[in-house]
Amino acid sequence: NEIDPDWNSTYELIPPKVKTLTESEADLQSLLENFHNQQFKNQSLGYQLAADPFLPTMEFEKFKYFFDLLTKNKYVVFSSVTGTGSSTIIDRIANLVALDKERILKINCAPQFDLIYHKKYIFLEEDEKSKKGELLKFWDKCFEQPDKKFIAIIDNFDKINPETFFGPQIWEKLADQREKVFFNGEEINIPENFYMITTTLSGIGSRVQLNNEHFKRLGGLYFLPPSTTELALYLNDKKKELKSEIDSKGKSNIEVKKLREYEALSNKENMHKVIYFFEKANDLIYDEYSRGLQLGQWNNLRKLYIPEQFDEMVMTFVNHVNATNPEKKLTSDSFENFFYSFSHDGKLKGSNFISTSFEVFKAWGFFTEFVVAASFAIVTALFSAYYVKKRKKLINKYLSESENIYQKYVASHLHSGEALEELITLKKEIDQDAKNGKINYAEAIFFYNSIRDRTQAIEITRNINQSFMQLVETFLEDNVISKSEHKKLNSFLEKIKFKIPKDDYNRLKAEVKKVWDEHGEKK
Repeated sequence: NEIDPDWNSTYELIPPKVKTLTESEADLQSLLENFHNQQFKNQSLGYQLAADPFLPTMEFEKFKYFFDLLTKNKYVVFSSVTGTGSSTIIDRIANLVALDKERILKINCAPQFDLIYHKKYIFLEEDEKSKKGELLKFWDKCFEQPDKKFIAIIDNFDKINPETFFGPQIWEKLADQREKVFFNGEEINIPENFYMITTTLSGIGSRVQLNNEHFKRLGGLYFLPPSTTELALYLNDKKKELKSEIDSKGKSNIEVKKLREYEALSNKENMHKVIYFFEKANDLIYDEYSRGLQLGQWNNLRKLYIPEQFDEMVMTFVNHVNATNPEKKLTSDSFENFFYSFSHDGKLKGSNFISTSFEVFKAWGFFTEFVVAASFAIVTALFSAYYVKKRKKLINKYLSESENIYQKYVASHLHSGEALEELITLKKEIDQDAKNGKINYAEAIFFYNSIRDRTQAIEITRNINQSFMQLVETFLEDNVISKSEHKKLNSFLEKIKFKIPKDDYNRLKAEVKKVWDEHGEKK
């Protein structure tokens, strides 16, 4: 049997080797200042805003990815599942955008209140005492302070009808800014300095299934999936917290329960089992039920890391899925293959050639008393030829897709975030094929290395682009590029010439020429 690639990738998360928000004070400040296009006296402001009301356990790159989605698009729809911490990340993004709670409008939606929300946030149209609702008043504030950023967060928007909430006029205005909307003779416009995040909970409780008509007005749909990395970060932080308490008070003064927790968190094999199961259980639910039935890393199951609590963790997934009355019930036996991997060093049950062949023959009805021998001989030859051809086709498919994604990025048809997201999706397909025995472990590792190389190339290019733009912005603070600064820019280009695609290098080179032509020192 072959080893599950996820077995090794989850083992590498003990402890996680990622940069968290805690370690990213300078990065958060840079993110803040680049967005607002100004320098702040308080060089810890970005960190303080991200830590209001507390600093979440989160990868910096994840935070930056979703922050960039909003700031580049202005309107976005974030969809998540129970326990992914979507409210936490959205609140921090809003803090960095608005800088002040007074410039943040939060709307929490509940079923059956569509018209009430319309009256509260928009207006009563045929009422002698009609007046602007809170959202329209909020837009007035935007116009009063055009140099500030404002943001609205509409939570659980799929629990009401968005068109009813906005009303037909504003709804059309969102689709086409040229649409004329009036209130008591006053024209209503949507401010340029207004940003909006709407959230939905995928899978359960949705009253309205959002479609392209909604996304055209509310912004693109982006999914916040469960994060195995953040679960590992939480468990690692919990271990540090308990160790600190034990060191300060002494073992003899610590509750037995806490000592047991620390022992469980310090056991690498136990932590690997918890993290691996979380990853695989969510993958199985995604594949066989629905993405919306997955469980996030901040669900209470994160506290079930003591070995005796493992069965409870399993049943948490089982009960969560079965609460929706699926046609096919989820049981603990559904995870049998993962339990096999636990006791066989990550090997995938039934992934060897004989086992997979047996299942195929059985499905074809060849195992009868009289024909088994002849059938096996004939089918082995046929299946071998088919298997080799199919495997070759699969290998070419993944190599081609990986290369196509990268070439689209090089040709600027995809921005870095989109390209990385497509590569992650491709990796998940490879994970699934490896799990199902369609490709072996060595082939999976080959594909992972190929994807990793593409990912690193994209990230290097993105980082170089950001560094270049920051360098240009720094030199342009006095609106003049000196000869020495021009020389530094050209020197920077020469250093990175062979690290990025030729098209990107030529684009940056043209940018240097343009900046020098427009702002170069005249003497």
